[in-house]
Amino acid sequence: MTSILDILRRAQAGDRKRQIAKTTGIDRNTIRKYLKLAEVCGFTPLSSPETLHEIALAVFRDVHISNDREPSANE
Repeated sequence: MTSILDILRRAQAGDRKRQIAKTTGIDRNTIRKYLKLAEVCGFTPLSSPETLHEIALAVFRDVHISNDREPSANE
């Protein structure tokens, strides 16, 4: 959750995906996915700090819920 919030704050500050990836050690594709999900949840460069936390939580839930729903190899 903290890493998602960090990504949103860095994107809001104008950092590019490549720069965020290099700084955080998170893959650019993951950053791209998180930012797309955040935009769906209402993320903009003008989002307030309170809203960022809510958006990060929504992205976290979306990522983990979708991972839980993926069928296993046995199904």
